[in-house]
Amino acid sequence: MAQNNLIETTLERLTKQNHASMKVLLRYVYCEIKQMPTARGGSWCKMIMRFVDKDGKGLYAELRASDANTLRKVAEPWSKDVFYATHLKPVSNKFFAGLYVDLSDRASRAKVIPVASSHPSAMEMKTLFPVARSDFSVLATQCQGRERVDVIGLVTELEMPNTSKPKANLWLKDTSGKEMLVNIWGDRFVKSLADAHKGSVVQIDNLSLLKKENDSIEGAAEHFIDNDKHGFSMLHVDPKGDRAQELRDLEPTQGDRISVPWCPSLSGGGRLTSDLGPCYVACAATMNAFGSAMEQGSTQDCLREKVEVALHNVWLVDIVGDPVYTPCKVCSTKIDPGTSKCKRATDGCQTEPADAQRVLATVHLADWTGQLSNVLVGGPELAALARVRDEEKLVQLIQSKGSEAVCFRGPCDARLGTSHRLGQARGGSAQQASQASVAGGLAPPTQFQVLAARACFGEEYDEDRRPMVKKVTRLATEKRDGAVLPVQCPIADLMCSDMGTFFKLGGVFANYVTVAAFAEDEPTVEEVFKDEEKHLLTKHAEVYSYTLERVGDRKAFGIEAFCQFTNCFLFNMADGQPRLILGRVIKNAATNEVVLQVEWMSKVTPEQIRTFSKEREMVWNLLQGGPALQSNKRPASSLVQETPSKVKCGAWEMD
Repeated sequence: MAQNNLIETTLERLTKQNHASMKVLLRYVYCEIKQMPTARGGSWCKMIMRFVDKDGKGLYAELRASDANTLRKVAEPWSKDVFYATHLKPVSNKFFAGLYVDLSDRASRAKVIPVASSHPSAMEMKTLFPVARSDFSVLATQCQGRERVDVIGLVTELEMPNTSKPKANLWLKDTSGKEMLVNIWGDRFVKSLADAHKGSVVQIDNLSLLKKENDSIEGAAEHFIDNDKHGFSMLHVDPKGDRAQELRDLEPTQGDRISVPWCPSLSGGGRLTSDLGPCYVACAATMNAFGSAMEQGSTQDCLREKVEVALHNVWLVDIVGDPVYTPCKVCSTKIDPGTSKCKRATDGCQTEPADAQRVLATVHLADWTGQLSNVLVGGPELAALARVRDEEKLVQLIQSKGSEAVCFRGPCDARLGTSHRLGQARGGSAQQASQASVAGGLAPPTQFQVLAARACFGEEYDEDRRPMVKKVTRLATEKRDGAVLPVQCPIADLMCSDMGTFFKLGGVFANYVTVAAFAEDEPTVEEVFKDEEKHLLTKHAEVYSYTLERVGDRKAFGIEAFCQFTNCFLFNMADGQPRLILGRVIKNAATNEVVLQVEWMSKVTPEQIRTFSKEREMVWNLLQGGPALQSNKRPASSLVQETPSKVKCGAWEMD
C-alpha cells in the first residue's frame, strides 16, 4: 500500500484490524545486546530496543540473530533517530511492561519509513522520552506479584549494603505520597547510581514487582547483561520530562511505605473427538490451574484417558502463526513450503500434495476469568469458532484477509480435551519470543484441544443444560486477568492505569470488555486502503450504557471501529438502537476521555439485553467472592473428578 495512504496514529490506537493501514512516528531511545547461550554450547544474540511515540508512550522491541554483526545490520533501520513504523502489531507480554513487539517474528511485516532529521516532525520528537506513568498508590492496590512495570520516583534513601553481589537499596517516592523499595542488583546498575543522591529522580524501565505474604510490594531490577535469567531492565538517573520535573519539586522525605525491607532468611498420537455427551463445566482460569496434563498418571492407561470439559461463552482472541498448510496425499502430514517435502519424507514417503489445503492452528481462547493459551484446534472446529460454513471457506478467509479476520467473530461454547500433542511444541509466538532460541524457539506444549464448538450469542444460562460455573480456581502466581469482562459502564466500573484496565468491584484486570450501549450522535468516518481494498475507521463520540436505569448515571464514552467497506454498516450506531460491543478500553490521561476500540459489535433485542444483564450479575457475584488459589498446577484429570462445586452441562445437539 502506498505510504501516503497510511493514516498517522499512535501506539495506543493500533489494533490487529487497523495496523496495516496505520503508521506511527517513533523516536529511537536506546538498545541493549546480549549474547545468549544454547543448550549445545553455542550462542546467539538478542537485542532489546526502546522507542517512544509522539504521545510519550513507550514501546519495547526484540530482535534476534546468530551473531552481533548480523543483529546490528538487521537493527540498523530501527536505530534511526526518528522514523515512521508501519505494520506494527504491539501486544502485551508478561516479560515486558506496556507494549511489546517481536520484530524477528516470522509473521512480522513491520517496516521503517525514514524521516529526515530536519523534518518538523523529527524536530518535535528529539526531546521526547518515554517517562514512566506509574502510580505507587495504584501498585499498592492492584499488584498481584510478578508484574513488569515502568516506574519513576524521587530518591528518598539510597543504601549500598555489603553483599557478595553488588546491590543497592533504592527508596523512591512519587506524587501519591507512597514510597517503594527497589532492589538494584549487579555491577552495571549499581555503578549507574554513582551520580544519584537523595533528591534525584530515577526511572527504572521494566521493573519486576514482587508481592510478599505480608502484602509488602517491592521491585527488583538488574541490567540485561548481568542478569543470569536474561530478564531485561534499564535504569535512568534524572531523565527529562514534565513528570520528572514534578517529582523533583517534592520534598525528599520519607513517604507512606508500601514495602517492608528485605532481610536474610534464618532458615537453612491421534487427535481427540467428542461424543458431545454431558460433561463437567470449567472456565479459562480453572483450565490454567489444572492444565498439567502430563501428570495425569504414571501408567499408560491414565495417559490414554480422555479429559473433556465444556467452556461457556468463550472468544477466539488470537491465532499463533499461519494455520493453513498443504497436507501430503500419501501420509496426510504437513508439507514444508520451503523443501516441498512432507514430515515422513525421510522415512521414504513419496510426497504428493493433496488437492485441498487444511487448517491446524494454535489459538488463544478467553472468557471473563482469563485467557487459555496455546490450544490446538482443527479446521472444522476453527470454522465453528469463526462462524464460517466449513474448512474450505475458512482457508479462503484466512488467505484473503489474514488470520486476524478469524478472531472476535462472536461468543461460542466449546468442548475441550487433553491433546495428543502434549510435549510436542508447535511453533513460536510473540509471548514466548523472549525465551526463544535464535532459530525462533518452540512454544510451550499445547495443553488442550478444541473438540467441538458452537455459537452461543444470546443464550441463557440454565442449571441443567448450560450451567454457570460455581467456583473459579486460579494459580496464586498468575495475574488475576478477566480477559473478556462484561461491564455496565466502562467509565464507572473500570480504572485505567499503566498496569492495565482494572475492574474495581471484582479486583481483576480486563483485556477486553463487553457492554450494551447506544449512540446519540452521527458517526465520523475516515477512509483508508489496505491491500487496495477500501476500509473505514468509524467513530462515535457520544455512546452511553443501555442498562443504566437513571439517565443521570450515564456517562459518554467514544468508540472506534476499523472495518471493511463492505461491512461498515455493522458499526454505524446512528439509529440509536442498542448494541452489544466488545472492545479494548483506552483512557486519555490528559483529558480523561474513554474510548472503546471495537473488535466486534452486534444489534441486540430487549430480551437478549436481559439475558446479558443476568449473565453480568452472575459474573460479578462470582468475582466478588474471589477465586480459590492454589500454588501449583494440578493434573488435568482433576477437572473431571466429582466435587460439590463442579457442575455438568447437558448433551449437545449439533446442527
